[in-house]
Amino acid sequence: MTGTAMRVALYGNVANGLFQTARALREIAGIDAHLFLDARDGPTTRPESDDPSLADAYPDWIHLGRYVTPSSLAMPWASRLVRELREFDLLLISGFGPVFAQFTGRPWCFYTSGGDLTVTPFPLRFWRVGPSLKARLGLLAIGPWQRRGVRRATEIWTQPFPPFRTALGRLRIDARQIADVYLPIALDVNAFSRDDGPPSPQLAALRARTDFLVLHPSRLVLGDDPLLRETGEWKANDRLIRGFARFAAARPQLRPLLVMPDRSESPDVAPAKALIAELGLERSVCWLTPPDARGFKRSELKDLYAIADVVADDFGIGWFGAVVLEALAMRVPVVSYVDETIMSQLYPWHPICVARDPAEICAALERLADDPRERRRLGAGGRAWVREFHSHEALAGRFAAEVERVLRDAAGRH
Repeated sequence: MTGTAMRVALYGNVANGLFQTARALREIAGIDAHLFLDARDGPTTRPESDDPSLADAYPDWIHLGRYVTPSSLAMPWASRLVRELREFDLLLISGFGPVFAQFTGRPWCFYTSGGDLTVTPFPLRFWRVGPSLKARLGLLAIGPWQRRGVRRATEIWTQPFPPFRTALGRLRIDARQIADVYLPIALDVNAFSRDDGPPSPQLAALRARTDFLVLHPSRLVLGDDPLLRETGEWKANDRLIRGFARFAAARPQLRPLLVMPDRSESPDVAPAKALIAELGLERSVCWLTPPDARGFKRSELKDLYAIADVVADDFGIGWFGAVVLEALAMRVPVVSYVDETIMSQLYPWHPICVARDPAEICAALERLADDPRERRRLGAGGRAWVREFHSHEALAGRFAAEVERVLRDAAGRH
């Protein structure tokens, strides 16, 4: 265990990943880790999305402030966030964090999460596929600073999936700056359980409509645009919809139901609904509206996982994220596409049911629908996999060892 004198700041809490990392470092590795949050971040980036008891009652190691402002983007070196981050020994940065970390004078690691590397540094390149005019204009202000910051990170902690590799090449990052380490997303496995009591009356009624419920909580990005492929944002949800249509036709006795959130952060809800109508699937699809239009919190999604027979995620690029981990932790089998070559580099095994095109997706759903014992086996294996590779207990020591190594290397250079 490391000494408590080491102080680490984390900023850029994408999908609550750094919140979980900070908790693991504090509670298991004995590191004085502090999480910094921007007051205008969305609900899925707030700790209370995972732990509702934290709403309006953050502990003293979670700092909430208006850090990303017009003035801070004009002069990030003079921002409040830079002043506060300078009080720490090392910084672990995601999201827009490189904009500010580069001016702290502290060693810092860029822990890539997705668009923070593949999109944000290139606002002009991806202008036409941006989610909204407001978002695109914001990236014009942030992008140059992000690009400059990424090139000045002490180390970059990333993964070997193509969107990351492409972005690093486009930025001409020196290979020596990229750490030869894989640090997976952290998840509080103990917070995910099917033993939290019966579902709400609304979810019980939803469950009663079907004998086989497929939950698809992912963002809807159907368009197969080369730029969306490059960024990793392409989800190929249309492949799932077409595969589910085949499955529903093959197993009508099960009254199959595909459940999806209708949320503002899914850019292709309208095309998805049009495809569903074209396939005559309206009665086999249920759209759920989250309390916050931007999406369900993780604690809310947990209740949906608990009534699902299968979770379907991403059928585009071949990587995975929080949805896969959350579903597997809840003992729900996951059908998704992951690049097996890359997965074999990162893990000795994995429990994901790999499918990509509609025929493969249909076959996977048929197999799981026909064999409840296989669903239970995969569910148990999925939870075991998350516990082995993504739990606090599995990751705290690995993160702590890398933090200590970076600090030693930084001290050696001085």
